[in-house]
Amino acid sequence: MRLKKLRDQGVLPPVKTCNVCGKKLKEGAGSNRAYEVGLCWTHWVETDEGRLTRRRQGLVQKLWPVIYIGTADLLPFTSVRKCVSAGKGEPIYVVWSDGRVTMHLGLTARSASGLRPEHGDQLLDGFEDFLDLVPEDRRTWFDN
Repeated sequence: MRLKKLRDQGVLPPVKTCNVCGKKLKEGAGSNRAYEVGLCWTHWVETDEGRLTRRRQGLVQKLWPVIYIGTADLLPFTSVRKCVSAGKGEPIYVVWSDGRVTMHLGLTARSASGLRPEHGDQLLDGFEDFLDLVPEDRRTWFDN
């Protein structure tokens, strides 16, 4: 109440509001990035900087397989089960969201559950050919 009276008297600056919707801003929201540009959290996330920041945070926190590559023809699959059944005992290459490629030998549909990069038999270095097999809409997941 004291702060409101001081604001009304003009001693303190008025409470900042969102430039888009007029919602009162909380100092510290979005690591203060939203507050500094005069946007609420909802509208800051819609900006280019907000989208990139949220995406970077999500990529750091999570690791997932982008695509599975199996069979002698190096066909890409979005499902590990389909890749295992098409490969019939052949090695399976997994392209991960951080850009790593691992090779897995003797994978079955049951053993593929909960697959992680550290479960791979080998981490591949010359993997540019495998990255080229990833569809264009999924490549952005591991481009830095």
